[in-house]
Amino acid sequence: MYQIDLNKIVPDPHICGFDKSLTIDKQSFTIQVNSPMIESIQQEIGIFGIVGFYRFYGKLNLLYIAEANEVCKINGQIVYEIITVSNILQNQFSSMEQQSIKNIETYFSKCTYFSLQYDLTIPLSQQHQPEQSERSMRFWWNFHGYKTFLANSIPKCWCIKIIQGYVGLGLCEIKTQQKQKLTYILISRRETLRGGTRYNHRGLNAEGAAANTVETEQLVEYQEKLYCHLQIRGSVPVFWEQVGIRAISQITSNTEQTKMAITKHLMNLKKYFGSLLLIDLMAVDKPNEAIISQTYKEMINMLNLPQIQHQQIDFKQYCKNYKFEKLNPLIIQNKEILNSQSYTKFQNGKLLNIQNGVVRTNCLDCLDRTNVFQTKIAFFITNLILNDLSINIPKEFKCETILDLSDQEKVHDLIKLIKILWGESGDNISRIYAGTNSSTTKIQKTGGSSWTGMIEHGLKGFQRFYNQNVTDEEKQGIYSFIVGENQQQNKQYLGIVEQMQQQSPIIHKNLLLMVIGYDARGQTIKDFFHLIDSRQIPQFIIVMFQNIVKQCQPCNYIKDQMQSTIRSQLGQYECAFYSQNEKQYSFIFTKQCLQNADFKDYILKSEDREIGIVQNFSYQDQRFQVVNLNVNCQELLMYEKKIIEEMKNKNANANIQILGGICNSQILIEESIEDFCSKNKKDPIPQLFLKDQLCQCLQTSQILKSYQEQNISFLPRNGSKSWPNRILYGPQDSQVGFNILAYEESISNGIRLLMAIDFEILGLTGEKIINNEEDDDDMRYSQQFYQVTDENDDFEIIT
Repeated sequence: MYQIDLNKIVPDPHICGFDKSLTIDKQSFTIQVNSPMIESIQQEIGIFGIVGFYRFYGKLNLLYIAEANEVCKINGQIVYEIITVSNILQNQFSSMEQQSIKNIETYFSKCTYFSLQYDLTIPLSQQHQPEQSERSMRFWWNFHGYKTFLANSIPKCWCIKIIQGYVGLGLCEIKTQQKQKLTYILISRRETLRGGTRYNHRGLNAEGAAANTVETEQLVEYQEKLYCHLQIRGSVPVFWEQVGIRAISQITSNTEQTKMAITKHLMNLKKYFGSLLLIDLMAVDKPNEAIISQTYKEMINMLNLPQIQHQQIDFKQYCKNYKFEKLNPLIIQNKEILNSQSYTKFQNGKLLNIQNGVVRTNCLDCLDRTNVFQTKIAFFITNLILNDLSINIPKEFKCETILDLSDQEKVHDLIKLIKILWGESGDNISRIYAGTNSSTTKIQKTGGSSWTGMIEHGLKGFQRFYNQNVTDEEKQGIYSFIVGENQQQNKQYLGIVEQMQQQSPIIHKNLLLMVIGYDARGQTIKDFFHLIDSRQIPQFIIVMFQNIVKQCQPCNYIKDQMQSTIRSQLGQYECAFYSQNEKQYSFIFTKQCLQNADFKDYILKSEDREIGIVQNFSYQDQRFQVVNLNVNCQELLMYEKKIIEEMKNKNANANIQILGGICNSQILIEESIEDFCSKNKKDPIPQLFLKDQLCQCLQTSQILKSYQEQNISFLPRNGSKSWPNRILYGPQDSQVGFNILAYEESISNGIRLLMAIDFEILGLTGEKIINNEEDDDDMRYSQQFYQVTDENDDFEIIT
């Protein structure tokens, strides 16, 4: 990978993808980049990458990856498992100091993975989303070691992100499809916030971080399609600990403090994943578990947060004698939730679908029982994916669903590899947290129970007890040193990590845009909030109100109300721009600060009537136009000439066009909606669409000819012969660049459009991509880095 000689580290450009050297002075550890390449190097040492700078006994030292094995490729990018870590100044310490440093090197060599070009800290399904720096830092285990790099504005190509957890790959043939190869990849990443060891880190902290939180991502690749699904495990999110030689469970905080912390925890999950299904697998008849589980249940009921469901399943009661197949009916009972949460799907790099929620599972340690249950979820989701791939499951697998085979030993290769990979992942997580392999892995892999498996379970319990009382304190000290004692200081680096994202080159860079249209006639402002949910984190949220005058609520009031709601659901957004006329309000909320956006707006008028608002703005060389009308189809045709003339005078050309506010477009049928649907039972919505006024106008209107609309998938509400408040987008001739992820109606007269705009496919920006600029100049790596103050990172003796 790299060659290191005295002061200079030189990459292999054929492997690393860059060819600039890094010079480090071993005495002062000053760093210089872009030095000329060395033709011949004496006394070279091959290294795979830099772990980071750490201070040992007053001396700043460089840790590097000395040995690594290739595990798999994700979108063509190699992922490695670390085998050996070493340091530059290893001969400058006493034998006792060297042993302490060796302990840290060993920690970095267990269950740790990295890639030179693929970002393992962010799941594939969220790499297209903006502002992932905080999320990335939570899984970046050597982040603390890169502070010296950040302070010196070192190029991102030198900053290797190491995750702790598991990465595994499995391949199998689908025989019924001409023996086509299916790839299954499993990635488990542990959070750094409360990783630690089992009895030192339990439950929540005040910031809402739960101990032993692990995000597990399964990837299924078949032909040109790529699927991603995420699950979460983590300690019971209340304040608790286990103390004494008997490890007695105790609740350690009052209700109010717990309420604040668990709210932070759950809202953070909702921000990234959407709806939550919380599965608690603890025993109800064991006081040591029941006291924690009951507190958890009471807090969830007290909070009563939307889009969160909690289920308590006594795993040991259901699965006596390791009969894991008894969980299958429980998984099926949740099929509606799992179907709605869905998965993320790409085809030829284009985003087609997004996972809309996540299952969070816990048991006492979030190791053994949790791993079994999560594997069951994985089988269910894989079954959905196989159906989407049009693979004939009964013919290929000789069963109705692959979940039916998840507990059998002699089965299809896909079933085997899923059980093996999830078992290995469970072992890794258990070794890190509790010091042993998972106690259920052997039974889980082979299916059924065995007396050897039960003996193995008992021995692992004894080993964990020994670790608790003898070795865990030492490991906790190493962990604390590696991640930095005060992780709150890491917040100053938020935004830096964005520049260091190593996005997969095969996954296109998408602008995520949410557009909401709302006819406020006869509605209250609270009805609007049903359109805001937390499934996605778009760069822009565009909101268009019509007939707002009836509400007698000023624009600033509504803006503040919306901003508060959006922030509570989706995180920090600002209202970048808003416009109003006598009956309409238009708002543009952004996830990040816009510079040189050049916002402009004007009112569309016809005689004495104000019929619309036009907002124009620029972002990353893209020109956006948002048109908020307040007309029906007949009025649109009536005012069309005037609208075209006014927009032409404003020279309002745009690359991306949004049009809303065509309210109450009539469906031209004589009978009722109910009667029409009964006569067209097979597929009534497309038939209604053909009778829709707006669809007919799309063929004749000069304004609408440059727009398109996603097919509606819902019937008009309350028997009305109209779909309220439609949203169109354009330009029409670039439809391949627009991928509609959702087009939904609220419980009131509102509608929401969620789209991913692929600038690579549109060919609008060339090399410049939203949120991921890649200039040829090497300064791209070093701009806007924050300055770092010196910290006392001294590591004293670990024995």
